[in-house]
Amino acid sequence: STPECRTARDLLIAEKAGERIVWRAKTSVEASSGLRIDILKDNSDRKGASYAAHENYLVSRALFSELIGKDRWDDGETALSQSARAWNNFSATRQIWAGAGKVGSDIGRQDVLFQLSQRAEFMRCVRSRDTMRSRGIINTRDHSYADDRRFGRLHVIIGDANRCDVAIILKMGVSALFLKMLEDRFLDGKETMMTDAIRYSVESVARVSYDPTFREKFVLESGRETNALEMQEEALRLLEWYCETNYSANETESDVLRRFRRVLADLRENPEALYGRLDHVTKRMVIEDQLRKRGKDWSSSLALYLDFLYHNIDPDTGLFERLRRIGDIECLADDEAIRRAMTEPPLDTRAWVRAKLLEKFPMA
Repeated sequence: STPECRTARDLLIAEKAGERIVWRAKTSVEASSGLRIDILKDNSDRKGASYAAHENYLVSRALFSELIGKDRWDDGETALSQSARAWNNFSATRQIWAGAGKVGSDIGRQDVLFQLSQRAEFMRCVRSRDTMRSRGIINTRDHSYADDRRFGRLHVIIGDANRCDVAIILKMGVSALFLKMLEDRFLDGKETMMTDAIRYSVESVARVSYDPTFREKFVLESGRETNALEMQEEALRLLEWYCETNYSANETESDVLRRFRRVLADLRENPEALYGRLDHVTKRMVIEDQLRKRGKDWSSSLALYLDFLYHNIDPDTGLFERLRRIGDIECLADDEAIRRAMTEPPLDTRAWVRAKLLEKFPMA
């Protein structure tokens, strides 16, 4: 897990530092035990088990209560508030740029050779507090770790474990900005499909993951048809409008919006241009190249092996790490900042206080 961070860039650095800390611990255990250990930063064992890259966002108590609903349980799309409908639509479709990519299916879909997200097939309902079985698009767990009267901690479990820097900073940055927009009630009184709930949204999460074109249509409650790319383009339109009229974005947020705009444009016109920036594109292109060179197809064990290898954090043998080393990955966090974050907490969150207490009272 990462320390609390105020910006998506700080969180990216902390996440990369965490990968290195885990790697250092792994080599230490190997040296003392004589065992060989492989550590994969992923979401699925491809045998039906899933473990998420959970995200947590500090939001106002008012927005949190609106998102989770009164009964805090799955009650269908039509019972969702305006903000919950918008968050549900955004969350169900953001995998077109935030998905880590996965070879095959965990639920026996023989026709699915490769999909956008590792987590999508494990969503079971619209809202739920469960994280292990009946997983909801909106998780209703209510542990704020702050003043409960003022804040809620939105626990997001629908996301993938990303490797690409651009995918990580977008996942955190766009999602946080979207929640700020909802907190400020910017969508009130506006005509937008973002608040027109996706009909059968749980099933649509998997359908979006299965669609490499991002254009398969699904139906909204109004009867209108749209697709995941159009929904995310609408999110971008609203966020840019919000920042132009109601909110002064900081440097990181402005950078995130610029990157978001370029990513969506490339998804529409030329997805392969996102090699090295989005995980599902990078992974698919590398695996396709290796399968072609070896005369294999997607059903071969080589495809699954390369999928796992992509997520191996070993700096010498991990596939993603090799791509980073040869310059194929667009890196946004410099090595010095990552090394510093391995031992120093962010200076502007309560993580600093916690670190200093642990430093002063290590045995407490």
